[in-house]
Amino acid sequence: MNRYLITATSLLAGAALVLGGGALGANASTPTPTASPASSTSNCTFGEHFVSAVRGLPKALRDDLKAARAETPGPQRRKDIQAVTTKALDGGYGSSVESKAKFLRSHRGDLQAVRPLPAALRADLKTLHAEKGKSAKLAEASTIADKAMAGDYGSPVQKLAKDVKSSSAWQDCSPAASGR
Repeated sequence: MNRYLITATSLLAGAALVLGGGALGANASTPTPTASPASSTSNCTFGEHFVSAVRGLPKALRDDLKAARAETPGPQRRKDIQAVTTKALDGGYGSSVESKAKFLRSHRGDLQAVRPLPAALRADLKTLHAEKGKSAKLAEASTIADKAMAGDYGSPVQKLAKDVKSSSAWQDCSPAASGR
């Protein structure tokens, strides 16, 4: 159960860092106006939005996160994740990632608002983790996103979901950029 909590919290923090919009991911020194979710002209699916946002990360950061994720859960994985965090805070992935990492570090309370994760969200994440096949995982992820937006997991998760969906990275998705 703790693995799901840690994974989900890391995912939420990563999404806030990757997407860079809203209250959690905003660049503290330069607020950027974002389009409302309803005004998006993108035809991307949830999965394509996420892939598009992840592809916007510096390659070195993507590679380091992939390597850490490949580790067996435990002390080495925690050490690798801490190394990624330190490198992000020190500017090793560029100034944009550095400013967002510093903002997130100084606003930990915002992320703590969604911890512990609601039981329903933990159960749905467990279902997502157990799904086989790309299309089944994407369908389950879309269901989770819809529930989060509707407030089914509570208002803190709903606020985070709305912040992510209103971010410029979410709005700028194009099916071609996401590999569709």
